[in-house]
Amino acid sequence: MNNSNIKHFLTDEDVTTNFEKMFPNIDPELWWSPTSEELHQEFFWYLDHPRGQLTLNCNRNKIVKAFQQDNYFCVEKTMWYDLDIRKKILENRMYYLNKTPDQLNTYDILSGFKKSAIYYGYGGFNPQLCKWVYQWIQDNVGINMKQMIVFDPCGGWGHRMIGSTEIKKYIYNDLSYHTYDKVDSIKSYFDFWNAELHNEDARSYTPQEDFNVMFTCPPYYNLEIYECGRFTCTDEFDEFLTCLYNKFLAKDSCMVYALVMREDLMKSQPTPQYSFKLSKNRSVHINNKTPHKHDEYLYIYVK
Repeated sequence: MNNSNIKHFLTDEDVTTNFEKMFPNIDPELWWSPTSEELHQEFFWYLDHPRGQLTLNCNRNKIVKAFQQDNYFCVEKTMWYDLDIRKKILENRMYYLNKTPDQLNTYDILSGFKKSAIYYGYGGFNPQLCKWVYQWIQDNVGINMKQMIVFDPCGGWGHRMIGSTEIKKYIYNDLSYHTYDKVDSIKSYFDFWNAELHNEDARSYTPQEDFNVMFTCPPYYNLEIYECGRFTCTDEFDEFLTCLYNKFLAKDSCMVYALVMREDLMKSQPTPQYSFKLSKNRSVHINNKTPHKHDEYLYIYVK
């Protein structure tokens, strides 16, 4: 029987006492456990597609979501215990995915918060953009990827590590211990051969080792709030970006500094030699319900 256009209406009992019987493939606490095959399929897809893309839109994001889910989905997992929200998202997913209750799975629900506009959550980063940047640097600056050592002072969830398999070395750093710890788990799980990880404050930490590229995506001011806190004002955020830029100037071996940032947050920064628009109509790191007029760009400084 085709379930198309059938709207399900759930009772409190359906989503509490009868939940495990009615939804056998959804973990009651929304803990998602993808198979090793699923994770390696995505990993090898990135290995098999060395050609990059000038976009932030990321359609393959299971690795990061699986390993980082405690932080990445922390709000969604809290909202799940609100029975009205639980009923709404279950009804929405059955209707729009055209699935019966026993066909829904945990990932349908976790990804469904954003798709059903219940909660937008964190933005991602396309690992293929890294490959585009590295190729651009090789073609336009002359640093061969086999000799490219990249320092990422705001390493984040691990997307850029996944996109850095073509270069000689990727030096990751992030202030959040739990985020760093899960990136370390990703590194161990896939045996990343060229990644070095650090858990330091980007304001004060610079690798002693010579690196020839800085590439990062700093927080967009307080648009997304992470466990290590928020900026107290825009001046503090400007100082943070200036600190990163000064690291690039101070490191003699570093010839390129590339960063992804929303255009309005770069007003106090030196004008980059190159800029590439990454978003059209809406920014990837912007809530769908939030009116905005600013795009995200890839900015590149070259010495």
